[in-house]
Amino acid sequence: RPWYLPKLFQGQLKHLLQFPIEKASEEAYAVYDRACLDVMIHTGLSDCLGNAPDRKNGLHVAILQKKLDIDSRKITIILRYLCTQGWVRETKEGVFALNRPGYELLQGTQGWKRLRTPYAPEIAGTLVKWLQHPEWKYSDSAVHTSLQMVHNMDLPLFDWALGDTYIGGTLADYPWKSLEGRRIIDCGGGTGTLSIELAKTFPSLQFIIQDLPEALSIAKSQIQNALPQAEEEGRIVTEFQDFFQPQCRRGDSYHYLFRHILYVGYIFPPRMSSECFADMTGQTKLRCVDLVHPDYINSDWNHPNRQIS
Repeated sequence: RPWYLPKLFQGQLKHLLQFPIEKASEEAYAVYDRACLDVMIHTGLSDCLGNAPDRKNGLHVAILQKKLDIDSRKITIILRYLCTQGWVRETKEGVFALNRPGYELLQGTQGWKRLRTPYAPEIAGTLVKWLQHPEWKYSDSAVHTSLQMVHNMDLPLFDWALGDTYIGGTLADYPWKSLEGRRIIDCGGGTGTLSIELAKTFPSLQFIIQDLPEALSIAKSQIQNALPQAEEEGRIVTEFQDFFQPQCRRGDSYHYLFRHILYVGYIFPPRMSSECFADMTGQTKLRCVDLVHPDYINSDWNHPNRQIS
């Protein structure tokens, strides 16, 4: 991918010139990079420096101690470490200011959002255990990853990250009663949480949860626990379907429900539209449950991989 080439060449040049022992030492201390960045964004330290009256010269650690109620001696150690990584600079003894990369740590920026990803260090720390796990080491299942090890659960990433957070609004914001008697295909339905709640609330609707086998096994278990009678009656069933293969159920009697499809569509729009939506008629109904983040629109919006068809 051409947009990765500059970073690739930069890395190759660095490793060509760098002593091997320096590379090993750099990796040994890399864990402290993220820990110090966590201090910057979770304590408000980066925002204090970003809001300094004189950004060029920065703030003294005594002022930072007063603002944040954190020992100035410890702040100094952390900031001096981050100086070696280029995030900040020490303009005078005990006075620190943000460098250009440091502004990406300010609240609301894309860098700030990415670094706030929860449990990333813990997940990274289980990599060796995951690779050597006696039951998972040859598995390609979405529920056999470091994420499940850290949280001691069996949900795939999207169900863990999103869960039932938006189900209440989804139930209330759309007139589901107007679809009485219809069959709804929950495309990429995951563990079936949304379809199960809809089936509970609107018993006249029928649901077909489509996904990959590892997600469907959990969905079946949840259906049996929550709506065993609906399963017996065929009101809610599971079915294998790959997003990027032709839809096995076609016809005007179906209503297709997609969740968070715009994110996937932005990565794979041509393939998804040509395979999953092939041969659908003008009477086909598509319903998308998704999130809109206007602040994600930035200078890279015209990148060829961001075009949504």
